[in-house]
Amino acid sequence: MFEDKTIKSVLKETIEICESDPTKMKVTNSAGTRQATIQDCMEWIRENLYELADMLGVEDVYLN
Repeated sequence: MFEDKTIKSVLKETIEICESDPTKMKVTNSAGTRQATIQDCMEWIRENLYELADMLGVEDVYLN
């Protein structure tokens, strides 16, 4: 489910997202590649927080 991710690696990834300049980040999907937006960054952070909650067994923080 978490592939080989650890709490430490998810935290590190989240910090990197927070410290990055969105104007230098790219999003690639079926429509092509575009510059990341603040909304993209917020989504990545939110996904990582949900993943951390799952890893820690406290899913109720986002399920309620």
